[in-house]
Amino acid sequence: MAFRYNDEQCSILDHLHYQDSQILAVNALAGTGKTTTLKGAAQYPLKDERLAYFVFNRRNADEASDEFPRNTRVSTAHGFAFHAPHPDGGGSMMEVYGRSSKRLVNGSLYGPLRSQLQQSTEFQSRIRQVRQELRCSEGRALMAVQSMIRSFCQSDSREIGPEHIVPDLAEYLHRQGLAGTPKALLGASAWTWDRMRDPFGTFPVDHGVYLKLCSLEPPRISADTILFDEAQDASPPMLAILKHQLQFGTRLVLVGDTYQHIYDFTGAVDAMKVMQQDHPDETKTLPLTTSYRFGQDVADMGNHFLQLMGSPYLLTGKGPESQVLDENPGAVNAVLFRGNAELLQAAVSAVRANQRIHVVGGTGEIVNLLEAMGRLYKNEFARHPELSFFDDWFQLHDYVKTPLGQGMAPLVKIVEEKNGNIEEVAMALRNTEASAHSAQYVLSTGHKAKGGQWDHILLMPGFQKSWENHDAAPQTA
Repeated sequence: MAFRYNDEQCSILDHLHYQDSQILAVNALAGTGKTTTLKGAAQYPLKDERLAYFVFNRRNADEASDEFPRNTRVSTAHGFAFHAPHPDGGGSMMEVYGRSSKRLVNGSLYGPLRSQLQQSTEFQSRIRQVRQELRCSEGRALMAVQSMIRSFCQSDSREIGPEHIVPDLAEYLHRQGLAGTPKALLGASAWTWDRMRDPFGTFPVDHGVYLKLCSLEPPRISADTILFDEAQDASPPMLAILKHQLQFGTRLVLVGDTYQHIYDFTGAVDAMKVMQQDHPDETKTLPLTTSYRFGQDVADMGNHFLQLMGSPYLLTGKGPESQVLDENPGAVNAVLFRGNAELLQAAVSAVRANQRIHVVGGTGEIVNLLEAMGRLYKNEFARHPELSFFDDWFQLHDYVKTPLGQGMAPLVKIVEEKNGNIEEVAMALRNTEASAHSAQYVLSTGHKAKGGQWDHILLMPGFQKSWENHDAAPQTA
């Protein structure tokens, strides 16, 4: 039987066929067939065009490359930028930063930047000035410079400025009674950035650097139409690259879910909203609201949240029959938590009970932070990016009482309850299953569960806060 598109999908395909606008924003709610719709667009109305399809990560790119027709070139934003020309010459970003195996860094720049102190007297001098200005150690001065550059690379700014002082650093400056613009920090950060962008230099860079450089002098993308997935969480540099294509008459198809915007802490923006605001005459918005992932009972629960957020769209569930229950019927495939602290406690309890569990996203990052917190609690050296601006445990304890620090409060509570001895907690978390297939069930925060599918899901009490008239009992879907 031939596949039949629903009315909303047909409207999108017709819109592309008749080229009704240069920018099409498709607001696709959960499980509503956005990939199927894009594939249909590539196979029918856009079959004679050159298409560029930008996806969220390498795994998505590999899957799409196998599924989409040959007229579609699939890439991630970083993959595209890595092959783009360096704005200052010297070849592509890959050629410039691939010349030295030590220059392109995966992970923190802290260690490589510290090594530069042994090689550059100018860098030493500038970091010394930052230390004096911020009244901090050499390590914290380096972390401050690194955080400024990361914030700049996640923005649409052309130069480093005071707006790139991250909240943790701003809170540190406030605690230290330092008013005004930290000129030595701004100067050292701008100087370091200039060395990073030098195509013939030696300063280390990470993947955010070359994406930022690409956005400053965007090349033309060889495509008649650009498909951009997960548009609700676009990085400002990638959005700048996309906007640059409009002058060439390139058509943009942005697909995402405004109400699943979850990466604003990285500087991400909703590209669909930005285009509607900046190019209202060229932008048309169409919805996808029929979900084939679940039935109407689950859709109704989703609609509750959509209404709270003022969505003009509501879900229709046409997937497998589903139920939402107020009691826990027993066996579940996944347990979802609102925050990390509750998840950690449940993970430790499960491992103690010899249950095989898998934590979505892994436990490495959270274990590293907990261990660093344990060291800080014991007045030991605790090098970790999120703790870089705290001289002792008392400063961190006070910080989590502020609005900026509330997210770390549950972890601080665990460390204090254990008097800094979190070895048992860390060991339990490291003993979780690496694969969901070998686990009895899965644990995840709501944040990291995005896109996951399980037959029986237990929602823990933290999710009940949105229902004013509901009790705190877990719900199972």
